[in-house]
Amino acid sequence: MDKFTPRERIKRAIEHKDIDRVPLDLGATTTTGIHYFALHNLKKFLNIEICNPEIISIYLQNAKVSEEVKKYLHIDTGFIQLRPSLKAKFDDIYFYDEWGIKLKKVTLPNNVIAYELNESPLRDASIKDLEKYSWPDPFEEGRVDGLKEEAEKLHDNTNYWIGGTIGTISGIFELACHLRGIDTFLMDLVMNKEFAKTLLEIITDVQIKKYLRFLDIVDNNIDKASYRDDLATQASTMMSAELYREMIKPFQKKLIYAIKAKNDKLKIFFHCCGSISNLLEDFIEVGIDVINPVQVTAKDMEPKVLKKRFGGRVCFWGAVDTQDLLRNANEEEIRSKVRELIKDLGADSGYVLSAVHNILHDIPPENIYAMYDEAYQFGGY
Repeated sequence: MDKFTPRERIKRAIEHKDIDRVPLDLGATTTTGIHYFALHNLKKFLNIEICNPEIISIYLQNAKVSEEVKKYLHIDTGFIQLRPSLKAKFDDIYFYDEWGIKLKKVTLPNNVIAYELNESPLRDASIKDLEKYSWPDPFEEGRVDGLKEEAEKLHDNTNYWIGGTIGTISGIFELACHLRGIDTFLMDLVMNKEFAKTLLEIITDVQIKKYLRFLDIVDNNIDKASYRDDLATQASTMMSAELYREMIKPFQKKLIYAIKAKNDKLKIFFHCCGSISNLLEDFIEVGIDVINPVQVTAKDMEPKVLKKRFGGRVCFWGAVDTQDLLRNANEEEIRSKVRELIKDLGADSGYVLSAVHNILHDIPPENIYAMYDEAYQFGGY
């Protein structure tokens, strides 16, 4: 059935060229992955040996997807990221990341671990406070140890389409919200613009330096740079399009242009949840190649409409609903929806199938299998 390698298949899909089947992703980014508990259950369901999970995101509790699972589900993607910062600290209850953001550990049913935002360190800060704040060091020792060898091995010994990122918190706006508190920062964008721009400028500068260092090491061994910044709710964007264009877009553009200037062959993968159809033209304009997660339950995110308006200019990646469909539907309902999405978004290529955001701890393993199996069986062109 497979005419192309995974690397060729996804490259052609992003470039809207003919392919043999719809590409499949699980774990190519920190937003298309799987919670460690869900992976445990999936391995048990597939009769694959269960071992201690390798956690790749403290924030999200995602686990690295094993080769056995990838082969069973016909996954086309690989993943590599910058090493964690040694500045991050743990105790029994709290996790402090490299930006000084405080997360609290919570225990869910079945003793499942998750982390939630607990404290925004710059909530009461002034511009002068920003000057003396302890920002992450983009050149911190240890963050690229073994990365070159890992990237070369992944590229040379597999034919996966390889996604690379500087970590779970790879964006600008969302990070400002974490640092300042989302309520405070949204008010800053309107009422305290000098502070907002100063904060965004500092964040962008740090993120660019981290990306450029990362790209120096991995060189041409990755295929895309992943970047996440949630700008919307399910009902609308968090700000008007005009305010986005004034306050956020220039920094977004600066980051993307810096990555492209370093390696113009890289595809830019952008994760942005919610109702974002009114910003898609802007995203395309600043150089974004891939839109994820395509949150189809959000307002104005109907797959057919998105494909008609933007198909041929951007690749859609995701679209299988995790809020209700994968959690609550039966196998046939899931298989039917997968077929529908492939028809709507995969027509004339330009679509990579994955769940909308990460597969959470409570998603039944049989539903995960049904999604990927149906996509592989039905997704041929």
